[in-house]
Amino acid sequence: HFAFTRTIGTDSECTDSVPTTAPGSLPPTASVLFVDDDRIIRKLASRAMAKALPGWLIREAASGETALSLTEAQDFDIIFMDQYMASVDQALKGTETVRAMRAKGVKSVICGLSA
Repeated sequence: HFAFTRTIGTDSECTDSVPTTAPGSLPPTASVLFVDDDRIIRKLASRAMAKALPGWLIREAASGETALSLTEAQDFDIIFMDQYMASVDQALKGTETVRAMRAKGVKSVICGLSA
């Protein structure tokens, strides 16, 4: 099990580690959280990842609140986050959810998505 480290320069320096088997390849196992308010996009992405990467554990969240709750209960290697969730009944949008996760100490790599 190998890892590489990527340093991202921001207001406060942070370091993210992602397990990988070799440069440019994907690890055989990983825990993934896919966050999007659109059910069809969530299902499509989850099914595609599950088919292409059968060793990966994929969880879904329909809102920032659910995603935040899931990250408090489980560590994820990578989080795919819709940055512009349109549901008006959700208080946390994608960017606010990422800030809340970082404030709570979530160290997962987070990939922002937008349709």
